[in-house]
Amino acid sequence: MLIVDAHLDLAYSAIRFNRDLTRSLQEIRSREAKRKSNPAGTATVTIPELIDGGVGLVFGTLFAMPESANKTMPNNRSLVYADANEAYAAAGKQLDYYWRLADEMEQVRVVTGRQTLEQVIASHEDEDAAPLLGFVPLMEGADPCARSPRARRMVRARTARHWSGLAGHPLCRRRG
Repeated sequence: MLIVDAHLDLAYSAIRFNRDLTRSLQEIRSREAKRKSNPAGTATVTIPELIDGGVGLVFGTLFAMPESANKTMPNNRSLVYADANEAYAAAGKQLDYYWRLADEMEQVRVVTGRQTLEQVIASHEDEDAAPLLGFVPLMEGADPCARSPRARRMVRARTARHWSGLAGHPLCRRRG
């Protein structure tokens, strides 16, 4: 069975709250318990826990926070934007984070098309294979695309464009 998480703010959590999500959840919580205050809230998931829990596919969000909504951590400007250029940069940092995870962790893939998706699925069907964790970049809001036509083309080229070839895949077919 393939477990899918359709919305997870992993890159945002890692970058904004300075969390090493390649570590165990227990380790992160222990580290954060030593802080006087924790406006980041309680860490709830890490890469090892996703893999150990049998999650195979995660729609990893690209989320940029508007400056006007930055109430809990006003001194932390990481991934907060005041204009379109900053929103674009925040999304780019998060997209780079997912690619870096795939480069550094043997079991992680960024799903960029049908071939990578099928590789992730097959790893969960083969009992002898190490199960892979696939990240599908998911844009939360369109603010990072507002910068320019060039920015919109870049975002499409690195995210949604790759899904055009998946329409016929069984996971993408409409049920009912």
